[in-house]
Amino acid sequence: METQLSVLILAGGASSRMGYPKAFLKIDNASLTDHLIDVYKLFTNEIFITLNYKFTINQWRNDFEELNKRAIIIINDKPDLGRFYSIRLGLKAVGGADYCIIHNIDNPITPETLYILLANKDETGYIVPAFHGKNGHPILISKSIIEDAVNESDDKKNWRDFLSDYNRKVIETPDSSILINLNTREDFDNYKYDIG
Repeated sequence: METQLSVLILAGGASSRMGYPKAFLKIDNASLTDHLIDVYKLFTNEIFITLNYKFTINQWRNDFEELNKRAIIIINDKPDLGRFYSIRLGLKAVGGADYCIIHNIDNPITPETLYILLANKDETGYIVPAFHGKNGHPILISKSIIEDAVNESDDKKNWRDFLSDYNRKVIETPDSSILINLNTREDFDNYKYDIG
């Protein structure tokens, strides 16, 4: 039986430090999200995105509608509840997947890193990529974590604390981009320049 893989891209925050919705930032006329989707489509069609409700209306409506053609959008109507709520919301939609990649919208990814994560999957725990001993993103979680997160009743729980109950496997990769976080406009401009 083929393993079912889903991807959950987290874009439920306010993007306050960036000053612009990270999901809609453009590199070469395609959004950050489009670039992520292009990579993930090599592995699965089950791509979900939690998106802050503020970025589905008004001046963002067209961007939202274009994104909605490429992935399954879960609208986060309570972004103030934080990261764990957004993850739970997305994992409820993911449903019966055997594994799910949890990917922050502001972290780039390469296919090579995904091959490494998937080759080392853990049936009960989660996988974290590392570069020169420093942990990065995204992480690959097992079905048991998906199910437990969906059944957790405390929406304000800390995601890192929640994961502490599970086996963590850190896998070294040759990909330094797993450490990149595009939190500010300066981070984004530097990243665009570097990949130029």
